[in-house]
Amino acid sequence: MARTKIPVEFSSTPGIVDNSSTTAITIDSAGAATFSGDVITATLGTSNFRAGVNAGNSIIAGGNYNVLVGDQAGAALDTGDGNVAVGYAALSTEDGHGRNVAIGNSALTNQNAGANAYNVAVGASAGLSVTTGTNNILIGGLAGDAITTGSNNTAVGGQSALGANTTGAQNTAIGGGALAANTTASNNTSVGHATLIRNTTGTSNVAVGVDALNFNSTASNNTAVGFASLAANTTGTDNVGLGAYALADNTTASLNTAVGSNALRYNTTGSSNTATGRLALYTNTTGANNSAFGLGALQSNTTGYDNTGFGVTALTAVTTGYSNTAIGKSAGSLITTGAANTILGRYDGNQGGLDIRTSSNNIVLSDGAGNPRGYYHGGLSSPLWVFKTPTGGQNSMHIDNTAASPYGPAIRFTAADPNNPGNYFLACQGTTGGSIVARCIIYSNGNIQNTNNSYTGISDVKLKENIVDSGSQWDDIKALRVRKYSLKEQNASEPTQIGVIAQEVEAAGMSGLVTESPDRDSENNDLGTVTKAVQYSVLYMKAVKALQEAMTRIESLEARLETLEGK
Repeated sequence: MARTKIPVEFSSTPGIVDNSSTTAITIDSAGAATFSGDVITATLGTSNFRAGVNAGNSIIAGGNYNVLVGDQAGAALDTGDGNVAVGYAALSTEDGHGRNVAIGNSALTNQNAGANAYNVAVGASAGLSVTTGTNNILIGGLAGDAITTGSNNTAVGGQSALGANTTGAQNTAIGGGALAANTTASNNTSVGHATLIRNTTGTSNVAVGVDALNFNSTASNNTAVGFASLAANTTGTDNVGLGAYALADNTTASLNTAVGSNALRYNTTGSSNTATGRLALYTNTTGANNSAFGLGALQSNTTGYDNTGFGVTALTAVTTGYSNTAIGKSAGSLITTGAANTILGRYDGNQGGLDIRTSSNNIVLSDGAGNPRGYYHGGLSSPLWVFKTPTGGQNSMHIDNTAASPYGPAIRFTAADPNNPGNYFLACQGTTGGSIVARCIIYSNGNIQNTNNSYTGISDVKLKENIVDSGSQWDDIKALRVRKYSLKEQNASEPTQIGVIAQEVEAAGMSGLVTESPDRDSENNDLGTVTKAVQYSVLYMKAVKALQEAMTRIESLEARLETLEGK
């Protein structure tokens, strides 16, 4: 194509063209222009560039550093500084302020902020309706096109990202249709196609991932990260879903936290649940106040509530059971409808001869293999504690008190005082031929019963020293007053027991046989009084010595009698 070079020199006087040998612009036959130097368009301001019909034609002294390209671009701009407007009618209403970027047909066309707005709009009709809103970033066709006075919004994506927002502020929408229906709500963050697409007035929501919080409309304070996370939520608030399909079916339920793919997947109206791990609380629908930590924990729960499963597949089979707590891998994994069970360890609900799959009110302590070592079998008609030790040649249990003033276990009946030979504090039993045999029993009235009537005390000479014969016990035993009496607590009308009185034993000169114990309340607090007791076992030995003395005297008398009778 032939080119015709036309040397043109622009004079300093507008409207005068002066031919010279200096070639400033070359225009070919197709109308293409080539500039051989800087292109400076005449304005009263400084360092402005404008190209297009009426582009920047209102600039006066004080309007500086603007770039305006396109028909009507920056048409009303007079003293504004540092604006960039590219496209038909871009930034066409702003007059005296600056620091805006509008690129695209009608981008920021209605803005007249009254101050430096620092808005950025890139795309056809991006920020179309902005008037006084500031600090907005709007990228994409129709991005933020309904914003009027809203500020600090970010919209990136076509299909009207933040397209309906008018006065909502501090919103971030990235992705086609993100926050498309938002009108006045603020502080939302939406990243991904169709995230928060139906939100209108819900505030402080975070949605990251395609379709996250897709149906949310007025609910607030939700966080959804992952494909379809909280996708069906409409009015539920304060939920957290992290992972693909986390809380995907949640609609109106609130205060749920789901972390992991498909965690709380089918939850609809159940509230205050926490699920961490893939498939945790997967089928839960309306169950509330459940906590599941670990892959598949509480996976089958539907309407059960107040359950806690901590560990991979913990309580995974529970459906409608409630108030269960299981800690450990596969802990309680076979329990289905049982309630109020507590499991610590890997016991699955049917091990070691203990089956609580549909039972309730059980407490199980198990080892690493799931064997129950201690449990409260609350599912029985007569619940009881059982502890198991599988190895021989050792003690089954130690109870250590490491305090400077130690006490041992106390067996207490706190609701009644049977005080009879039927109810017992302690039964020592063995197993013979598959039958339980009692060998020693301490009854509630204080009686001790055993099978051989044998009571021993340590008496080995290897443990003793300073061994001498006992002196006479005749006078001590003679001074004793053997009494019949009843205890005040018995409210008896006549004596029921026989024995001695501690104070009378002391008065008889045998205070060494009397001990004193501080009286204490149920919490072992000292009440400041004492109760005296008599060491009957020592008294019995004194009686044996006195009996020996009596026998000696009897034998002496018998000998004298025989002598007298022989005369």
